[in-house]
Amino acid sequence: MFGLSKGRGSVTKPHMFLYGNCQMNRLMQGLKMQPEVQRLFQVKRVPSFDAVAEDDESDHAAMVQAFRDEAKNTRIFICQAEVWDKNFKKFADLLPDDCVKIPIFSVALSSLWPYYFKDMPIRQIKVPGARGHSFPYGDTFLIRRVKQGVPTEDIVTEYMGLDINAEMPLSETHRANLDMLRKKEERSVIRVVDYIEDHFQDDRVFWTLNHATNALFRVVVGQLLAAMELPDLPPPAAGTFASSIGFGSLIHHPVHPAVIEHFKLKYLSPDSLYHHHGEEITFREWVYRYVETARIAYAAPAAAAAMT
Repeated sequence: MFGLSKGRGSVTKPHMFLYGNCQMNRLMQGLKMQPEVQRLFQVKRVPSFDAVAEDDESDHAAMVQAFRDEAKNTRIFICQAEVWDKNFKKFADLLPDDCVKIPIFSVALSSLWPYYFKDMPIRQIKVPGARGHSFPYGDTFLIRRVKQGVPTEDIVTEYMGLDINAEMPLSETHRANLDMLRKKEERSVIRVVDYIEDHFQDDRVFWTLNHATNALFRVVVGQLLAAMELPDLPPPAAGTFASSIGFGSLIHHPVHPAVIEHFKLKYLSPDSLYHHHGEEITFREWVYRYVETARIAYAAPAAAAAMT
C-alpha cells in the first residue's frame, strides 16, 4: 500500500513513531519482532497524553521530547483515530511532507463487564507491591451496595447469584459494542471486529475491556505489516509472540459467572483464576477485595460524592 519496503536509501534509519495509549506500546513490541522493520526503521512510541511541564523529568516527558526532537526524521506515523483529530494538529508541522500517516483505532470491548466504570476514588488506594492502580476497573453495582451500607458478605452473596441478563440485555449490549467498534474501524487501516466477533466465545480476546490478548494483537500487527507492504512475522517470532508480549501476566478483570454462562464462553468457568498483582484469585475473591477496598475509598464524603 505504501511502498515502504524500498526504504529511503539513507544511512541514518528513519523513525517509525506510534502515537496513542498503552496499546501502542504492545504494537511497537510486535513490530520490532519483524526483522525487516528493524532493518528499515527506528521504532518508537510517543504517548497520547502528551502535556508535559517544563520541569518534568519522567520517562513520559522524555518520550514526548524525543519525538519533538526527532520528528523530522519520521517516515511512518501510526496514530489512533480517537486522538488523531484532537492531538494530531499539534504535531503536523513537525513531520516531514513525505511522512506516511497510518490511522488505526484503540480496540476496546466492554461486553464482558456490563457494570464497568472508571472508579477514580478506589484507584487512589494503594496495594503494597502492586504495579499501577489497585483496582483499575470499577463496578457500579458493587459501589451502589457499598454506599447503601450493605455488609460485605451480603454484597458478595447477592452479586454471585445475580442474573445480570435480567437486569440488562447482554446480547443487545454486545451487538451495540461491536457496532460501535465497526464505526471506529471505518477510519482505520486495520479490520479486527469480525475476528473479535468470530472468536469471542471460543478464545480469550480481551483480558480487560481495553487490554486485548496477544492473539488479537498478533492479528493487528500482521495487518499493519501488510498495509506497509512488509513481510509478516517470521515463524519463530510468530510462535513466540504470545510469550514475548503481554499485559496478561499483570492483571485481569474477572468475569461474572452469569456473563460466562450467557455467552457460553469456552475459556472461562465460575472457578477460573485471574491474575491480580502477582496472585491468582477467583471472581468471588476479587469481589470481596474490591468491596473491602471500596469501603476505604468511599469513607470520605468528598470521595463518595464523586459517584453521586
